[in-house]
Amino acid sequence: MNNSLLSKLKSIYRVIGAKAFVWIIFGMLGAFALSSVEVSVTAFIQILLVKINLMPKSLLHPYLNRFADYPLSTLCFFLVAIGLFRSFFQFFTSQSGNFFANIIGTRLKLVTIYQLLLHKSQKSMASSEIHHRMAELFPKAGNFVAVVTNCLINTIQVVGLLTAMIFIGFRETLIGLIGLVLVGITVKSLRKGIYTYSQASVVDQATVTISVEK
Repeated sequence: MNNSLLSKLKSIYRVIGAKAFVWIIFGMLGAFALSSVEVSVTAFIQILLVKINLMPKSLLHPYLNRFADYPLSTLCFFLVAIGLFRSFFQFFTSQSGNFFANIIGTRLKLVTIYQLLLHKSQKSMASSEIHHRMAELFPKAGNFVAVVTNCLINTIQVVGLLTAMIFIGFRETLIGLIGLVLVGITVKSLRKGIYTYSQASVVDQATVTISVEK
């Protein structure tokens, strides 16, 4: 079982290549960094609210009390710097999936060229097969890889944010998650009802149209 899984992982690594694997690792690390930056943005916004007397200092997390005594200009500088870091990591994580997809598409095209020119068992390949690979298979494979990579990166970011929220306030996080689930169930029920009503309206409209035409 372990040998079979290890051989499959080796085959996957051989297909994607070292460069694509490095981009996946960078994307995952960027997702962790982006979740940390998001938490830092909210923390410094709270500190600014305390600094301009719009929020009592007692509501701050004990770890943030040390920053409440910093000058307002220093806090604004840190907030701008955090915003720049956020933009960088957001661009980096969003583009890592696209880079990964481009690398996979390039490697698949190289495999086709190898089969055409260098592989001894491949005598010829129909032009329709080449067009099908280049126009259909490879772009769809690249889109699939990009979607899966972005999904993985977003999942890591959500897990990081959720972990930080639980660490900062477990009770508030639990209440927020329960409220989010209730809102999701309500929206889903409303959407289902609207869809059922719209389908019935289409049938009624078709019936009226047929009656008028008669």
